[in-house]
Amino acid sequence: FNRLAATRSPLITFDRSEFTQLLDGGIVAMGAANIGEVENPADVSKKIKEDLANSVLADVDLRYGRKAACIFVGHKDVLDTLSMDFVDAGFTMLDRIVGSANENTEEPTVIHRGLYPGDEPGLQCYTLISELRPPYARLQELYRKSGIKMPAEFANSVAKHLGVS
Repeated sequence: FNRLAATRSPLITFDRSEFTQLLDGGIVAMGAANIGEVENPADVSKKIKEDLANSVLADVDLRYGRKAACIFVGHKDVLDTLSMDFVDAGFTMLDRIVGSANENTEEPTVIHRGLYPGDEPGLQCYTLISELRPPYARLQELYRKSGIKMPAEFANSVAKHLGVS
């Protein structure tokens, strides 16, 4: 993400300000998918969704995110023959997931996009979902295993508990 945000794309650029906005959103989850051979746009959506679910290290609900990025990097041969419908399917799928569980629908979900030519064969997709809720269940488990009682204020504010704002 650092490298891509610092690189101008001749297609669709994911820039530094977008990357900063996502990181400023607190808890993030990142995913990477090697798309491989695809026959239709639905194949792209499916692969991204599967790889995002499998790459999350902590148990976070991606549906509560507020902002995201979906960046494709493809070899020139792939980009020359690939219909934009395939790329749009990835953007649309991420837009359906992110924010789908939020009660406050007045705050719009933001999906940043990027499309870059690359040297590696095939097509890769990198996703980042931001403004996620803390993984309370995993943190509770860690507290339990450590033998430390979880403070009551923790359930209300991880930032307050950690002493950061």
